[in-house]
Amino acid sequence: MGGPARYLADRYGCFVTGVELHPQMCSAAIEWTQKTGLSKRVNFFPGDIITINLNQRFDHWLSLGVFLHICDRSTLFSKFLSRLKPGGRGYIEDFLRANLSPVKIKHNCLKLLPVLIYQLANNMWPT
Repeated sequence: MGGPARYLADRYGCFVTGVELHPQMCSAAIEWTQKTGLSKRVNFFPGDIITINLNQRFDHWLSLGVFLHICDRSTLFSKFLSRLKPGGRGYIEDFLRANLSPVKIKHNCLKLLPVLIYQLANNMWPT
């Protein structure tokens, strides 16, 4: 829990804020961060990424295995984009539906990817 956040802080010297829906997972991430001595650079908060109010803007955001759990993608992207500083970027790593053929996945992704890149690069998302 929190390994990518600690890696980024340790490797690149950046400050990282993590949000974890499950309180036990968040507590474990905080504990491991304290044990590694990275608490001054890495903070975790328990909460729902849609409703949490962090009152700050970020240079970048990273989403690992989050989007598949949230059905309201419009609100999710709006939240992420509203927290980005100008010129900031986001990265999403997630799962795709397994019952699509590789050809359909490639076709759908290639069709959608330029739109997502453009919208993320220009801090916009359709509502």
